[in-house]
Amino acid sequence: MQHISSERISWKKALVRETPLLLPVAHDALSARIIEQAGFGAVQIGGFAVEGSRHGVPDIDLTHFAERYAAVKDIMGATSLPIMVDADDGYGDVKNVTYTVRGFEGLGIQALFLEDQQAPKECGHMDGKKVVPPEEMVGKLKSADQLETNRGSTQAARCLAEALAVDGGSPAIVGVVSTIETIASHYAEKAGVQRRLCRRYRAHASNAVVQPPPVSGTMRCCGETDCQSLSEFIRHYMVAIDEPPVPDAIAFASELIANRRIYIWCDPDPVAMAGWAGPTPNGIRINSVYTPPQFRNRGYASNLVAQLTQKLLDDGRRSVFLFTDQRNPSAERIYERIGYRRVSAGEHWTFKAKV
Repeated sequence: MQHISSERISWKKALVRETPLLLPVAHDALSARIIEQAGFGAVQIGGFAVEGSRHGVPDIDLTHFAERYAAVKDIMGATSLPIMVDADDGYGDVKNVTYTVRGFEGLGIQALFLEDQQAPKECGHMDGKKVVPPEEMVGKLKSADQLETNRGSTQAARCLAEALAVDGGSPAIVGVVSTIETIASHYAEKAGVQRRLCRRYRAHASNAVVQPPPVSGTMRCCGETDCQSLSEFIRHYMVAIDEPPVPDAIAFASELIANRRIYIWCDPDPVAMAGWAGPTPNGIRINSVYTPPQFRNRGYASNLVAQLTQKLLDDGRRSVFLFTDQRNPSAERIYERIGYRRVSAGEHWTFKAKV
């Protein structure tokens, strides 16, 4: 039996029924049917899974639209769940994206995701990937958006907004400048909400530390005896970055300490903090860098971040990265002096209901 679009569960229903909505990956028709029978509310068709199971090759740009289209058509017939399809990079430039979107919408597919890799693209977990310029990706996104003719696709953003509203969520998106602004604009228009630029930031990366001029004091990992002073640092840090307060700063500080994710510079008392988050096999992010006003301009944060960066590199990470708020150019200069280089600029957009 081949399921037709009118029989397929809508994304709106799926998003309301399950929060968060989980999308297991189907590599063939049988796995899609098993996913539905196991009780999941939606399914995705992943490129790496299809390449390996259907063609016996790695996901390194060996197959393209025709092969993926055939796989999707077979899988669709085995499930009534809403399906998200990995459309790789759209299989070329803007005109190829146009062809890809039309083809999948003709099958009744209501959700796709597109990558911003340069050809030949590779699976996302592989090393050595390069991305296209932002303006090229913006062109692809615009062409895909303008071609939406299927009602399920044109209502996807509104369905997501409604589901988030029901759940009490507050949607936000973060991404590279120009690309993310385009996405934010389309989302706000289709979801019927107002968009707001919350913050502009820059991403910086380092794989070699330049040691700053030494200062008195030492870095150490926080212990239980630091919980009270660390919680005060956290409270003031959230104010400094214009974010909502942590509901229970003591509990949050205790969790960071237990996971050994937060470090302080002591001279001899705590005068600065920095933490880490988002570890991957090759990279890790430094965050929560804060120095109380009375201890600033003494080099404490520079030495703390430099030593923590070196420790993370010594632990086996190939690179360490961090984000800076563009409203604070002095922080950018400090990080550049200790070996960080700018790799991208981005924006953080939030949305709320129209008044």
